[in-house]
Amino acid sequence: MIHLALRVIPASKAVVRMTASCLMACIFFSLAGCERNKAIDDSHDAKIAGLQSEVSQLKARLLVLDGLQDKRLSEVDARLAKLEAIQKMPTSTKDSHTIPSEVVPTLKKAISDCVSQVHASAEGKAETYTNFFTGFDAFYNPANGRVQNNSQYVGGQPAVFMFNKCMTVQGFPLT
Repeated sequence: MIHLALRVIPASKAVVRMTASCLMACIFFSLAGCERNKAIDDSHDAKIAGLQSEVSQLKARLLVLDGLQDKRLSEVDARLAKLEAIQKMPTSTKDSHTIPSEVVPTLKKAISDCVSQVHASAEGKAETYTNFFTGFDAFYNPANGRVQNNSQYVGGQPAVFMFNKCMTVQGFPLT
């Protein structure tokens, strides 16, 4: 029986040796795995840092864009308020143009001269166009401060063009 016991002891030492070597191999592979996992973790940390930086940049851009959008919206609101104010104005103030009273006589003379020029240009025109030029008339309307003409009643855009051109040369552009 002692003989058996000696055999059991060496077998146990072999088991212990084998277990120790397995344990060392496991520790070695675990450490190697740790190094590999550490490299993967470092790679992930770098990617996370890059993404966090990108998120920060995008947030900064978003703030800039929000500021631009707010500015544009306020500009649109201001323009809309102006348009609404114009629409609420009474017609007489919306269409009125203030012409100083000392300029009115000069304006009336320019109108008279330009109407005469339009009438004179009827000579040499075909008979169908003559009425457009000879029937043309214009005047200063002090109620609304505008120079008005009768082109909508007698037709003749060439006559209106000639009149507007003459008024511009006289120093009173109408359009």
